[in-house]
Amino acid sequence: MNTKLNKDSSEPLYIQLSDTIEYNINTGIYPPGSKIPSEQDLMEVYKVSRVTVRKATQYLTTKGLIVRKQGMGTFVNKPVISQSIDDLTCIFPSLLTKGVSPKLAILEYQLIYPNKEAQTNLQISKDELVLKFTRRFSANKTVLAIAEMYIPNEIAKHWSQEEASIKTLFWLLQKNVGIKLGSSQVKVRAALATKKIADWLQVPKRSPILELRRLTYSDEQKPLEYTLLSFRGESYELTTKVISGGLVLMEQNQPFSQD
Repeated sequence: MNTKLNKDSSEPLYIQLSDTIEYNINTGIYPPGSKIPSEQDLMEVYKVSRVTVRKATQYLTTKGLIVRKQGMGTFVNKPVISQSIDDLTCIFPSLLTKGVSPKLAILEYQLIYPNKEAQTNLQISKDELVLKFTRRFSANKTVLAIAEMYIPNEIAKHWSQEEASIKTLFWLLQKNVGIKLGSSQVKVRAALATKKIADWLQVPKRSPILELRRLTYSDEQKPLEYTLLSFRGESYELTTKVISGGLVLMEQNQPFSQD
């Protein structure tokens, strides 16, 4: 690890220091989530002033590479996966298109009687069996998301657990069952992780998570599957594009109300 800065260079010392820290982040010396040396340590190692260290860390904070946590220190930011709201129907392919090579693991695969939420959304009776199929998506030893899927057994009986371990749900619905997919309704909200979800996501209980509920219909508007997706709050973000021409402008004689 290079600890020498060129004080005779026209390039400011804080830029040289920030470049060195960024290099250490990119090469894995400071891996995602790890704590970087303290201000005092950086001053001593690189023989620079506290002002230089603070300017360098502020510059890296602005770039989104590090984050300061009050009373704890400064940490390397974990990569954030950005996904369009219009691209939520199938998680695995969308991760692949973003350069992420996710690994899949089956956490649950069993026939159960549906809970009230699944029963209502799938429009089935409480006595009809459903397959509860839970997948974990991970990359670089970090769990990204948990997908808890509920599929009526009349549909799920057309594939095996082995097939489900290597194929996406939508592939199974179309190829194994021969169903034509229609639309998916997705609801998004912030939530706190239950103990079970926290254990699966490998985060503390009641950590902030992003929660999606997805209900998929056939082209004949028959409910096919109901899925609860849980994402680590610090690792995932949803984006959308708003067409400015569709925004309604307030008239000048209709000002914002004030408290």
